[in-house]
Amino acid sequence: MSSNEKIAYPDPEDLEEFYRSMFRLSSERALNLSENLMEDEAMRELHGEDLDKVCGLLSLMAGAVYQEDKQTREGASYKSLAYVAHLYGLNDDERQLWYQASESVPLSQGHLSYLINNVRDRNRLLQEAEILLSQG
Repeated sequence: MSSNEKIAYPDPEDLEEFYRSMFRLSSERALNLSENLMEDEAMRELHGEDLDKVCGLLSLMAGAVYQEDKQTREGASYKSLAYVAHLYGLNDDERQLWYQASESVPLSQGHLSYLINNVRDRNRLLQEAEILLSQG
């Protein structure tokens, strides 16, 4: 072994593929967690409707696409998690479940950007539907 040899270390392209794979894996885990929690009778008995709302939020991860930016390479901030919870209308108990689910997945800032857009779209559609229904 010469002094010029180096330990094999991933090239930046390899790291980018790692981040892309982690983002995909986390997205899939969020969707699977949502499905599994909905089917878990013990969790349903323990958390009831709180679980439904959190699972609904997690299901909005469907279609998340990796973006090559800093947000997809860093973990979600609790400030961002709180913002998503606020937009989605989670109560305190639901928020605790949301934080636990986000940690277990784990979610990135990129995931939250995607969720924020989806929740805003959802809220806009619900508001439009409410207006239409009120008009008779």
